[in-house]
Formats: sequence, C-alpha cells, structure tokens
Amino acid sequence: MSEKVLSQKIHTGAISKWYWKQPLPTGNKLNSVYFINNNTGFASGEYGTIIKTIDGGNKWSICQSVKSSDLNSIFFLNERDGYAAGNSGTILKTTDSGNNWSNVSFHSKINIYDIQFCDKLTGYASGLNGIILKSTNAGENWFALKTGSNSSLFCISFLNENTGVTGGYNVILKTTNGGTDWIGQNINSFSSGAVKGINYIDENTICAAGDLPGGAYIKTADGGNSWTMTSLGLPYLFGGSVDLVRSMSFINSNTGFIVTDFATILKTTDSGISWKRDSSFRPSYAKLSVMYDVNISSQEKISICGGGGSVFVSENSGEDWSVKSGNKRSLRDCKFADQKTGIAVGEKGEFLKSTDGGSNWVKGNSFTTKFLNTAFLINENIYYAAGDSGAIFRTSDGGIHWSDQTNYKKYDIQSIYFTDENNGMVAGGYQDGERAFIYKTTNAGVNWFEAYDSLGLGKLNSLTFVNVFSGYCAGNNGNILRTFDGGYSWESENIFSGNLYSVSFRDTKNGLISGETGMIFKTTNGGTDWDYMISGFYSDIYSVKYLSEDMAVAGGQEGTILISRNDGINWQKEFRITKSDIHSVEFNFDNKIFAAGEYGTIIYSDIKEPTLLASANKNTEIPEATLSANYPNPFNPTTTIKFDIRTPAFTKLTIFDVLGREIQTLVNEELKTGSYSLVFDGSEFNSGVYFYRLTSGDFTETKRMLMVK
Repeated sequence: MSEKVLSQKIHTGAISKWYWKQPLPTGNKLNSVYFINNNTGFASGEYGTIIKTIDGGNKWSICQSVKSSDLNSIFFLNERDGYAAGNSGTILKTTDSGNNWSNVSFHSKINIYDIQFCDKLTGYASGLNGIILKSTNAGENWFALKTGSNSSLFCISFLNENTGVTGGYNVILKTTNGGTDWIGQNINSFSSGAVKGINYIDENTICAAGDLPGGAYIKTADGGNSWTMTSLGLPYLFGGSVDLVRSMSFINSNTGFIVTDFATILKTTDSGISWKRDSSFRPSYAKLSVMYDVNISSQEKISICGGGGSVFVSENSGEDWSVKSGNKRSLRDCKFADQKTGIAVGEKGEFLKSTDGGSNWVKGNSFTTKFLNTAFLINENIYYAAGDSGAIFRTSDGGIHWSDQTNYKKYDIQSIYFTDENNGMVAGGYQDGERAFIYKTTNAGVNWFEAYDSLGLGKLNSLTFVNVFSGYCAGNNGNILRTFDGGYSWESENIFSGNLYSVSFRDTKNGLISGETGMIFKTTNGGTDWDYMISGFYSDIYSVKYLSEDMAVAGGQEGTILISRNDGINWQKEFRITKSDIHSVEFNFDNKIFAAGEYGTIIYSDIKEPTLLASANKNTEIPEATLSANYPNPFNPTTTIKFDIRTPAFTKLTIFDVLGREIQTLVNEELKTGSYSLVFDGSEFNSGVYFYRLTSGDFTETKRMLMVK
C-alpha cells in the first residue's frame, strides 16, 4: 500500500438538509417521558427533541425546541407548565403546554440529568460532577447547591419542597432543609453502581435502582437510617453483555417498575421483594438503550421511552404493553433498482419496500426470522436477501413470495452481488472467527458452489463488481480480495491492520474502501495500490458509495455521514440528525441519498448535482445496439450469437475465456443498421465458461456462455 496521503481543495455545495423517513416523527433516542394525564404526554431526547401526544400516545408530533443539546429529562407541573433539562446546562421552560419553549439555562455548561418541581415556584435539577441546581421563582433563575460530592448525580426525587434525595455513582444523598445540606447515605457497605432511578415514596420509604451487573435494588424503610440491597438477577446476554438498569418509578410503596438497556421490564407488587420480568421487546442482538425511562401517570397508565424514538405504553398497570412510537427493527442494507423501487432489510428478517422512490416505506411479507445483512435488486421484481446462518432468499414478484436458497453451510453472509440475472456471489464468514468464504451461482441461486474458502483470513464484509470479470471484496483484518475471471478465482492482499467494512468502485480504476477508526482508502489503478484518505472521523465507517465521478458518501457509527466532492480525496461531515449507527448508504436514482441503520433508521437528503453515476448509467433513449443471449447455452461445440445494430457504427464482437483473455474475434468492422447472427465454434477450446462482448459505438454489453463437451 502506498503511504502517500492525497489532499485537494473541496468543492462546495451538493447536499441539502437530512430528513427522517422512519421512524416518525423522530428516530432519535428518547431519554425521558412524562404523561400529565392519561391523554397528554411528552418525551424528550437527543438533539433537543421534544414530542407531544394528546391522544394517549397513539399519535405524536414534534414540538418546537430552542436548543439542539440532548435533553435528558422532562417534567410537567400541570397541563401548562413544564420543563426540560439536558446537556451543556440546558434548561427549557414552557407555559403553554409545550407549544413554545424558552431557554432559562443556568450559566454553567455542565450536563443536567434530571429535573423536578415540587410546586409552582420550587424546582431542583441534578447533574454532572455532583451539581444540584435550585430555582425558587418557577425556573426563571437557578443557583447551585453544595452537595459535597463530585459524583455525577443521575436522578432526583423530592417528597416536598424541603425533603429529597438524589443518586449517582455509589452514592445517595438526602436533604431535609431544601438542599442547604446534603447527607450521604450509608450504602458504602455495598456497591450499587450508578444509581439510575430513585423515588422518595413517603417519609420513611426511599427506593433506588443501580446499574451494577445483575442490577441492584436499594431500599430504606426508616427514612435512611439503614439500607438494604438485593440483586435484581438480570442475566448476562448476547455473549456476556451486561443488561444495565436505566430507570425506576414507583406508584406507591408496593408497586414499582424498572427498565433496562436490553428492554427488560421489571414489576414488583411487594415493595421489591420479588420482580416479574417482561422481555417482549428485547432485540435479537446487543442493541443499547432500547428502554431508557419509565414514567407512571396513574395506577393503570405506565409509559416507557428509549432508543429509536420508541414509546411503550401500558393501560393496565404493566400487564400488557403496546408500541406507540418507534421500536423499529434495525436495518443493515438498503438498495434501489430504479427511481421508484427500493428495499431495506435487517433484524429478524425485516423487509421494507418503497415503490415511490423512498417517500414511503411499507413492511413487506415476512419470510424469515434470521438477521438479513444484505440485499440486491436485479430489477423491479427480482430481489435477493441474505444474512446469518447462510440465509439466502429470492423473489421474482416484487417480494410477495420468496424462495429459500439457503446454502448447506451455515456461515453468516454479509454481502451479495449479481452481475446479471444468473450470475451472483455471496461473501461472509464466521461471526466470531477468522473463516472467510465466497459462494457463487450461475443459475440465479438455484445452486451455489464454493469459489473461495479461508480458515484464517477473517470475515468478508462487502462485495462489488465493476463488470462481469472484475470484482472486489473487503473484509476483516484489512484484507482485500480481487477477481478477474468473474469470481471463479480470487487473490488476496492486506492493506490495513483493522477491519474493512465496505467497498465501492465507479469504474475499472477508481475505487473506495471504508473501515474501522474512520479509515478510507482509495485506488486509481484498479486496486494495485491503495492510498489512505483522511476522513476526519475516527469511529467505524460501515458503508461507502460512489455517487458520481466526483462525489461519494459514507456512513458509520453514531449517525455520522461523510461527503466527498472531489473523488474521495477529502471528506466533510454532514449535520447529524441521529446518533443511531448508519449501516448502509444508497442512491435512489432520483437525486436523493438514503441512509439506513439502527432502530429502523431511514433518513434522506437531496443532491443538487445532476452528474450522478446511476443517472448517467440509466439509458432512457433507445440503445445503439442490443445483444441477445446465445443459443443453445450450454453448447457443444457451437452456439449462435445474435445482435441488432440500430445506429451504424464500428462494431466488435469478441470471445473471452474465464481469465479474461481474448481468444477469438467474430466481428471487427463498420456495420449498418440491421439484425445479425453469427456462430461461435468452440471445438478448439476446452469445456468451461466463456464470455462474449459486443461493442458498437458507445454501446457495450457482455454475456456469459458455458461449453460442455
């Protein structure tokens, strides 16, 4: 690999604003939810998001917000007066039921995690580095209280204007004089982790929940003189990941709820002696912050919010739950066949389809519960989807019916690509191992055979072809594979010590590869050399895509989208509207870029440049020539090749072997308009795969044929 780093002036313009398509009204994580009554509720979250419902959560709308900082807590004193608090010292206030918000933030830029008002005038907020703020004039002004602690304080609960508690890392503080003094509670005898939920239930009873492994339930029944802690018994999940407590809320001294990272809902009706578990909404892999806050508005109505704009509501005190917003399955790939037809696939066999260029996405027929990592569209009707445990599926009627083409080897498939209707390949490997594989089909997936297998190379993540001969595959441990014979044989090269996730070529010479820690590599000689490009981003980049000769887009962790306007040399960050990981970036052939990822995220942006690769490749005019399939195929030893010339031009028809070597030229002259038929005689050649290519003026097309003797 070349060590040079290219640099060049960046062109201006290109992308406009990014917009949500799914989930609606937002896919941003919701950190806090609060229902004033059974009908009216609010939730707040990332990027200053505030949403509101007036029908019990069935429909949500975006409220105007004056800050873009993450909002960690929302609280309403009555139907009109409410507050939201968050990062960078943000405190917002509304006096008209959330229609308008004003910024009344404390002068400090420290993060605020929880806010509560005891009455119309008196409010408290807790935050980073042991800070507690107090307001005595309805939130117009705030002043800091001395807590004697440097621990971040994540939750706060007041019984009245003078008596309250707050919780943080292995600490619970209590005040009985309006915050003038804070007394550390005797919980040092045990580790609670970070206290993420706390409730001052009555003069004697305080309950708290900590996020140490297994979960901690902490309680005092004598006003804090003595405390007990019991484990919630939360299991390790997904190969050892810890299911962390995120929030807790109690209806009374007996009945309370706790929610966790991986969507476990815990309910107690005996003051925490026992807990009933509900994991109905658990994802199929370690997806964080699925549930982040729980709120109780009445004896019956319980609400939970979390990742991907999710809101869950129970109308019967937690016996049953319904999804009111968000909770979409994560997406791994998004592809378009033309200006109108696109699909997205992902978690638990998720299959979405758009028939209007991505304006609307509809859940398609379910055909598998396996995780689908990749998709490919031949045309508006023929699609492929593939994923974990060797899953391969094909539809020829636009997704109404799917046939199972799963390979007998159950390795996880990460990428699929077809060079024509019959010839395709899948690539992948062991999820937790070093095995890499490529399987190939020559009959539209009816049969698959091994084209490459390595026990030590590392999982292959992305596969693409420039033409029927030349293909590239990027994978773990910095490995790249290349083929020049249509995928029958592959050669490997190592260009990087880390994992490579995506590869894209705009022609036979120019290609891009993205990987972990913000790595982007570029080649200008068909992969012989790869140069490191400075992306300015240092987390994983999961997808990269050429859009035109000059323009490329990449997406990765925490919603980051990068744009290059000078052929992948320099990159610029787009304004983020989500922190969900982006796993796929795609062009819809109609001047729109789509990005898909975690929590079912689909966002899009308009492109202003007209010079797009896909648009240029679309031919809306009558082609200068057409090339028909040879007949018979397979053949022995002769076959007929037919083609039509619509515009007089110099024409060449050439036969190649599987290694791309020219073995015979059937036509090499100026031809007039008309239909032509020629016979290829392969009696001098061995059995095997051959290709025939027609070039006439600007028209070029290559097809495959098989000789069997």
